[in-house]
Amino acid sequence: MKHIYTFSLASFVLSNASTAQVNNGGFEAWTGQVPNGWSNNNIAPANLFPVTSSDDAHGGILACRGEVIASTIAIPPILQNLAQPVTGTPTTFTGWYKFGPQAAGDLLSISVTVVDAGGGLVAAGIQQYTEGQATYAQFSVPLVAYNTNAAATATISFGISGTGGSPTVGSWFLLDDLELATGTGIGEGSAWEMAVGKPYPQPATAEVFVPIRMSQASRINAQVFDLQGRALHTVADQVLAPGEHLVTWPLPTTLANGHYVLRLVNGNTMTVRPLVVQR
Repeated sequence: MKHIYTFSLASFVLSNASTAQVNNGGFEAWTGQVPNGWSNNNIAPANLFPVTSSDDAHGGILACRGEVIASTIAIPPILQNLAQPVTGTPTTFTGWYKFGPQAAGDLLSISVTVVDAGGGLVAAGIQQYTEGQATYAQFSVPLVAYNTNAAATATISFGISGTGGSPTVGSWFLLDDLELATGTGIGEGSAWEMAVGKPYPQPATAEVFVPIRMSQASRINAQVFDLQGRALHTVADQVLAPGEHLVTWPLPTTLANGHYVLRLVNGNTMTVRPLVVQR
């Protein structure tokens, strides 16, 4: 069987993109220790507050701080915006952050899922940061489209987790000035090392093939995430020579049916592709 690959350059810029600030994305409005429009896992009667306001802001007066606190167990911060209205299908989620991991393996997870009026998945994206960031830096989470249905709402989630279990008490993040960007087109970057085709077959039943074209030898890392931003499997972590390659991933028997995100990283370039598993 002959397969025709459609590649899109991994180094891309959005053209004709518009941005909209997320509701209370600057975290200026709070009710107690809950930012308006958001939910968190604070337990006020027990005086447990992993999520609090902070005057260490990127813009405005306040930002949102999350910190892993100690109780009978380590309690990581969970921050979610569960019903952010959207117009058009967002292509990128951006904002500003600081991150203070207190041990190797602690990571900041950011995930976005966009659904239509009936709750069907339209787009999703995930990103994780493991390196400490003492001054505000901009994060960017590209969203991958699963279909062309009209988007209605987005769920945005932040959290701290540990690769080997619970995160370390004292690990923290600061967040401010969040935005969702909607692009009407994608323009090619001026230079690239890795171009990634559409994984096939979709939906997948037993294995997935990912066509990749390299302009020069370079290391790639490919991982599969669920829509909550949790890394599930490493598909590839290797140096690829120039030319065309076909990465094969046999589906683990423990992988449930559903929607996933394949993330490929090549240096400072990241590409995301949707994966659907239906056995």
